[in-house]
Amino acid sequence: MSRRQAHPSPPSRPPVSPADCPSPVSPALAPRSSPSRHERGVARLHRPPRRRLPRGAARGYVGSTPAHDPRASPMLGIPAHLPPLLIQVGSEEIVYDDAVGYAQRARAAGHEVTLQEWTGMHHVFQLNVEQLEGARHALDAAAAFLDEHMKG
Repeated sequence: MSRRQAHPSPPSRPPVSPADCPSPVSPALAPRSSPSRHERGVARLHRPPRRRLPRGAARGYVGSTPAHDPRASPMLGIPAHLPPLLIQVGSEEIVYDDAVGYAQRARAAGHEVTLQEWTGMHHVFQLNVEQLEGARHALDAAAAFLDEHMKG
C-alpha cells in the first residue's frame, strides 16, 4: 500500500480555480490500438477480464462524440492549455498504460503533471476508502494537491 511519485511537479505556478484543477482517477484515455497491461496479463483483477467497456458505459461517457475525437479520447491530442494535473493510478490498474502514457505526453508538451502510482492498487481503488488504507491516503493526497493549487 505504498505510493511512488514519479517526476515531481515543476516549481509552483499562480493559483488556479477549482474547475481548472483536474485530478483523474483511473482514467481511460484512448481507444485501444495495442494490448493493455490487462490484456497482456500483467494486471490482476478482482473480477473476470473484459476487453472493452460495456457499450452503454462508453456511450454514456462520450455521448455523440466520435471515439477518435481528442475530446473523447484525450491521448489523441494533448490540449495546448492544461491546468496542473494529478493522475493517480494503481499498479494493478487495467488502464495503467493509458494513465502513464497521458502523463508522459502531457509532461512532454510542457504541462505540470504529478503522477502517483499506488502499489498493489486496482481500478478506481479510491472508491474502497473503507476497506483500503491506500485509498484513504490517495484521497488525502488528492485533497492536498487541490489545496496547494487553489490557494490564492
